[in-house]
Amino acid sequence: ETACENLNEYTNVATLSNNLSEIYRAMGQLPEALTYQQKAISIVEQVLAQNHPDLATSYSNLSIIYQTIGQLPEALSYQQKAIAIREQVLGENHPDLAASYNNLSGIYQAMEQLPEALTYQHKAIAIREQILNNNHPALATSCGNMAYLYYETKQINQAKDYIARAVAILKHNFPNGHPNLTAMLQLQERINKM
Repeated sequence: ETACENLNEYTNVATLSNNLSEIYRAMGQLPEALTYQQKAISIVEQVLAQNHPDLATSYSNLSIIYQTIGQLPEALSYQQKAIAIREQVLGENHPDLAASYNNLSGIYQAMEQLPEALTYQHKAIAIREQILNNNHPALATSCGNMAYLYYETKQINQAKDYIARAVAILKHNFPNGHPNLTAMLQLQERINKM
């Protein structure tokens, strides 16, 4: 076997481990998800460059698992690692960077560090506004997250603006309804009662 074939074999195993981790996470089997994501990272760290986008993806996925199981310092650390790679390698207007900023905002929100959460959600929205169309569901997600953060910080006018935008985007995309639209409408009702 050549070195290239060995590298492909290792990266295939890492990809499989990552995919299994994501399946287990979707099924709610978080210990298994954690194990497979750690295995993926172990392989990727050994065979790919330390600034490889696949490593950033694995770090981000691991961060999400840690956040889900309530290990917020670990979640924060791995999402920051993902962001560092993505900023360096993908550039400042890449959708994966926007996703990491959105994820980091969620971690800060869970840690009750709302100013930091707002900062990173603003970064996610700025990227998504530049690269996505005005009715993209990912933009609705960021607008909804921003609305919630403004609601939590009692900045109700800003919250109303962002939730209206999120609802409008989701109504455009899902005129017959969708669970995300239902959630946003419920949040809008809570905000409007303030």
